[in-house]
Amino acid sequence: MEDLALYLVANVSQEFSYNTLRKIAKCNSVHTIDKYLSYLEEAFLFFQVKKFSFKAREQLTHNKKMFCIDNGFITAKAFQTSTNYGQLYENIAAIHLKRSKMMGKLDFYYWKNSQQEEVDFVIKQGLKITQLIQVCYELEKEKTKEREIRALLKAGKELKCKDLLIITKEREGTEAKEWFGVKGTVRYIPLWKWLLQKS
Repeated sequence: MEDLALYLVANVSQEFSYNTLRKIAKCNSVHTIDKYLSYLEEAFLFFQVKKFSFKAREQLTHNKKMFCIDNGFITAKAFQTSTNYGQLYENIAAIHLKRSKMMGKLDFYYWKNSQQEEVDFVIKQGLKITQLIQVCYELEKEKTKEREIRALLKAGKELKCKDLLIITKEREGTEAKEWFGVKGTVRYIPLWKWLLQKS
């Protein structure tokens, strides 16, 4: 269980499969892994986020992402050769969304298509997808910015959601974007300001 917890804390916000975790923890059964994960969640160390699908069965069978309940655990225990601010930013956003979920305000998922393009968080309130969120510490590189926006526009079209948000280190404002005929307006907001809005 200790090996499993150390692996998870070093790989927050990454997809995982039970088979991968089974090999890491040297367990014979995925049922044991499922049990161990439930213990770690009951102890309020980690929580899972499902991949969004309109089919409940697919949500259960697809890979999930694991997040840590406190960035301090990541900083203290994760094996890292440098500080991964992008990972820490995404984990903070997940923690605050988890708090809103526990208060019954929303549910949230991640989105990924067959081209492996990904949106960090899909916000669902009631029966409606209300917002799509990317968390990106730095947007200075044009390639990174294009990748994040392209995934948002594609997910927005598929999920019929127009509220497209990118949480950043310091960028703020709005920008009209288009990708192969798919149009949308993307908002940017610094993490600290988004957290204050969510408090």
